[in-house]
Parts: sequence; structure tokens; C-alpha cells
Amino acid sequence: MKIFSWLPNALSIIRIVLSPLIVILAYQQRWTLAFVILLALMLTDFFDGLAAIKLKAISKLGAILDEVGDSVLSASAVLGLFVSGMISISAILFLLLIWIVLTAWAIWFSKPQIVKRICTVLLPFYYLSVVFTLVAWYAKKAFGIKAICLLPIALLALIVAGYVKRHRLLTFFRAGK
Repeated sequence: MKIFSWLPNALSIIRIVLSPLIVILAYQQRWTLAFVILLALMLTDFFDGLAAIKLKAISKLGAILDEVGDSVLSASAVLGLFVSGMISISAILFLLLIWIVLTAWAIWFSKPQIVKRICTVLLPFYYLSVVFTLVAWYAKKAFGIKAICLLPIALLALIVAGYVKRHRLLTFFRAGK
């Protein structure tokens, strides 16, 4: 399986490169295509982690690419809503502020394990909450789907993604000891 050890990083790079396409499509009001690409890129987030675990290809580079891919995808989805006039700059600044506070808190208080664990729990929850909200907005614009209809799918995705990310992080940190 070493022959496919590049696959997790390739999926993350695809997510990084294609995420700005969401901004362009939202600006052009092409909501169906923007929604489909958003979902496809979210799947690369799931599959890069799964591939890294199954192929035993967990690396520092992969962890960095995954985090960058998550950030670029989230930022592109938010920016797409902004350029289409659906959200204001103050909403973007508020989301950015929360992310900065949680990240800074995790870095600054990295020694007390309880604070580090709280941030480890809050950051993915924050990220997944933002992603669910973004998907709900894109689904509403593309198909008129209400957010409540997406809730069961979102909960299942949250459970699966949380398990894969947790397993990937635990495996990575155990290997580093």
C-alpha cells in the first residue's frame, strides 16, 4: 500500500486548489454547482483522513495540508456568501475573531492539558458548525432545502468526521512519542 501513500496529501491539495472556485460560482449565482463542489470538497476532507489511516500515511505534512485545506475551504465558502451579498463583513469578522481566540488560546495555554483538551474539542466543533451553516445556506440557495432537512445528514457527518479526525490525531501523536 506504500504506492498510494501520496493519496491523502493529494486529496488535501485538491481541496486547497479547488476551494476558490466556490467563491467564483457564488459570485456568478451558480448555486447548484457551488453546492455540489462544496460537498465534493468536504468529502475530500473525510477521505484524506480515512486514506491516511488505512494507508498508514500519517505525516506532519499531511496534518498541515489537512488544516490548510480545511481553512481554505471554510474561508472560500464564507467569502462566496459575502461576494454574493448574503452575509456582511461584520459576520466574517465575528467568525474570524472566534477562530483566532480559540486558536490563540490553544497555543498560549498549551501546557495545561485541560485547556488544550478544551480547545481540541472546541475548534473542530466550531469548524463543523460553520461548515454545516454554510452547507445549509448553499443548499437553500441551490435547491430551496431548509436547514432542518439537512440536520440528520449533518449529525451523521459530524460523528463520522469526528471519529476519523480523532483517530488520525491520536495515531499521529502516538507515533510522535
